[in-house]
Amino acid sequence: MYDDWPDPPPERWRDDETEPTRRAEVGGLAPPRPAFERGDRLTHLVLVDGRLVDAWTEPVELTPWAGVAEALDRPRRPAPDPAPPPPPRHAQVLAWLDDLVGGREALLALTPEAPAPGEAPLGVPSGVLERRAVVRDLVSAVAERCFDADVEAALHRVVDHLCTDDPLLLTGSRTAAQVAGGVCWVVGRANGLFVPGATQAVVRELLGLRGQLSSTGQVVQRSLGPRWPWRHHHVGVGSDLLATGWAGVLTTSTRRQLVRARDRALAEAAGDAA
Repeated sequence: MYDDWPDPPPERWRDDETEPTRRAEVGGLAPPRPAFERGDRLTHLVLVDGRLVDAWTEPVELTPWAGVAEALDRPRRPAPDPAPPPPPRHAQVLAWLDDLVGGREALLALTPEAPAPGEAPLGVPSGVLERRAVVRDLVSAVAERCFDADVEAALHRVVDHLCTDDPLLLTGSRTAAQVAGGVCWVVGRANGLFVPGATQAVVRELLGLRGQLSSTGQVVQRSLGPRWPWRHHHVGVGSDLLATGWAGVLTTSTRRQLVRARDRALAEAAGDAA
């Protein structure tokens, strides 16, 4: 087939692994071979007057034909493992409820009626008790203007929790109004209270605050349940509620909704197990 080739063959002809080096000599520096090279898949043939006078191979990844190689490879690749099915809806609801109240044990113990705020705790420094009284008065004024007695009780429970579990948050560098704003933000977000007519802007105005309520509110949130690994589920009733990991932040109205959701989910789980 190649009887009319010159003898010996042209000096440029190579049929070994040194060809990429030859290309660098005759046409400039060749691109380096990539670390993911799968062999010299691209073959170049040079024809002069229909006669083959040169040929070489090189990796295809850094050439204009890389997309063609990718398309040829695609049908040969094993199919990816199918995504696992999502957990049953009742399992998703229960996981979301766990986040809100601080775990399955707390969820099973949740009752429709919220506990009433207690008296001033004993053994607390007088400075903490004084700040507690001021913050409670501030949040009571907000509840009277924007909410109701049920919300006021939840606000007081959060203030009392801070008094015993995080007194430095009450008496630190933040003003009483800033702490009150953070408490209002947590209770409002945890119970879905920020609606037109009772927005965060109204609460800020009542407390004389300029900054966002969330700046202190997120600190209060972490103080309520810092060890609970919150997840973010968006299922069922009230799925936009802020997860705090502490049931004390919930109003009676919210608790009743969550108890109904819990009981339905548990009934569905029992039905699946039967």
